[in-house]
Amino acid sequence: MKSSAVVTMARNGGVLRQTGCVAAAALPGGTTAPALLGADVVVVSPDGRNVYAGAFGEAAVSASARDPSTGALTPSGCTRADATSAAAEHA
Repeated sequence: MKSSAVVTMARNGGVLRQTGCVAAAALPGGTTAPALLGADVVVVSPDGRNVYAGAFGEAAVSASARDPSTGALTPSGCTRADATSAAAEHA
């Protein structure tokens, strides 16, 4: 199943609580990153400071900076197959 968002969670013992969201469309309490439309894979960099989400059906990869202590995501740009950069979409 494809999604259009990346959700951040905090764990307290065995209980998860949503702490944030970066989505293709505006959601209450969330940040927007239009290149997430159809996101179907998410990877965290080895140092934990960046998150990349691929929307292969849309031929796009979205990048977000990640705060390692809180897990909070801040969209930092994207690349699309048509060679456009959506960095301005996040400004």
